[in-house]
Amino acid sequence: AIPQRSDPRGYTDEVLQRLFGHQADIALLGRNIEDDRLLKLPLRSDPMLAFVAHDHPWAQRTSICLADLDNTPLVLREQGSVTRLSLEEEMATAGLRIRKAIEVEGREAAREAVAIGMGVGVVSAAEHGADSRIRGLPIVDWQQRFTETLVCLRAQSSRRILTTFFDIVREMAGA
Repeated sequence: AIPQRSDPRGYTDEVLQRLFGHQADIALLGRNIEDDRLLKLPLRSDPMLAFVAHDHPWAQRTSICLADLDNTPLVLREQGSVTRLSLEEEMATAGLRIRKAIEVEGREAAREAVAIGMGVGVVSAAEHGADSRIRGLPIVDWQQRFTETLVCLRAQSSRRILTTFFDIVREMAGA
């Protein structure tokens, strides 16, 4: 079982500790780590989107900016989610206020809360999905991107099972 952490940095640190302690061969990271001991394979890098109910006043817009989210009732992901951390960092950097309408656990719960009109949600474009009840809106001045990177120890990267696995993932990612 993967333990739940209130801070994604703590979770990432724990995953890396397992990797460096040879308790795991590979890891999937949701944030960028600069460490020469790691062989990294970037899998995706996606922009973040706001999403609103189909009948929300913003539903007819093509995009928003961060300032639109200032003091707007937000459906927030649980403490510790990479999405929540990214939102908090972006808003703080821009000097904007986060107004919590409700806090939910998981993107499905966030989708349901937004669909019934409880507030505006934020999610990576990759996680947005198709749902006729909601509309995704690019946040044009959002600086960060949601990334996923597969990593292994560089010192272990020549092991046949790891080279084969990374080759398969590279091939699938290129398809």
